[in-house]
Amino acid sequence: MIRVECTWGYQDAIDTDRSGWHIFQANSAGGVSVKGIVTNYGEKAVKKYSVYFVACNGADEIVECEASGKKVVEVSSADCILPSSTQKLFFENVWYNRSIRRVEVFHIDVVYTDGTTESCDGNYVPTQEEQQAERENSKRILSKVFSKIILPFIIILLLVCILSAIFLIKFFQM
Repeated sequence: MIRVECTWGYQDAIDTDRSGWHIFQANSAGGVSVKGIVTNYGEKAVKKYSVYFVACNGADEIVECEASGKKVVEVSSADCILPSSTQKLFFENVWYNRSIRRVEVFHIDVVYTDGTTESCDGNYVPTQEEQQAERENSKRILSKVFSKIILPFIIILLLVCILSAIFLIKFFQM
């Protein structure tokens, strides 16, 4: 499983103060870059990954890149990330849009060195064990809902039908 933590802004080669990174700002052309850290919390080495980002304006609406027209931007890396390791990421001018106020990880696809794959929405890819546990938990919840709500409702409905049938039979016998 991997986790992607990022921020957005722009890199200014002229600005020597704090390595020239301007957080939460577009550059003079409206370009917005993404930088952050990818952490491999799993036991397998990551062969490559793709991160899909969306950017939102001040009203929390997803905005598109004014140059490409894309709302979801994919960035990929083929750098291996060993288990319990981190890797810095930097992708320059992912969007051109001055209205951006927030950038989010929308989706992640991961390919491991053994050829297996994982994907998820958001900035975290759960392990296969976590995915299985989530499925089992969903089944338990559905089972409880069925046994505590749906089954009693069906029994009550059947009793009403039986009582109605008895009433109609008695009514027409008179």
